[in-house]
Amino acid sequence: MTNPQDIEVKLTVKATAELQNEIEQELKAADPDKAKAINILSEKEDSEDTEGDDRAGSDGNDNQSS
Repeated sequence: MTNPQDIEVKLTVKATAELQNEIEQELKAADPDKAKAINILSEKEDSEDTEGDDRAGSDGNDNQSS
């Protein structure tokens, strides 16, 4: 009978190996030139969702009594 822990270990090892391969491939890829890198970064900043992050900060006085 197969031990469930053995299966979990095998899946973890397989997932780790796949991630390792993906990272190695990304590291082998050439970096984009400076203009393209700036363009990529500016697109990322434009697409970041900051909506709904309008919570008021704490004034340090967390007493709720009036």
